[in-house]
Amino acid sequence: MLRYLVEHPGRLVTQDEILEALWPETYVNPEIIKKYILEIRKVLGTGTTNRNSLKLFPSADTSLWRR
Repeated sequence: MLRYLVEHPGRLVTQDEILEALWPETYVNPEIIKKYILEIRKVLGTGTTNRNSLKLFPSADTSLWRR
């Protein structure tokens, strides 16, 4: 997931887009995206206020990666 987000920097990436790109033709519970985002933040040491961080927009089911 991190690779996909890095390859699409500075724009909103929808939950559906991530699911289709990473797990085509396979059902994956969308909640797993939130879990992976939290894990990526831990590994990278980025928080929600860091400019180079992953930001979640729950109402829009999107993620944004800024470099």
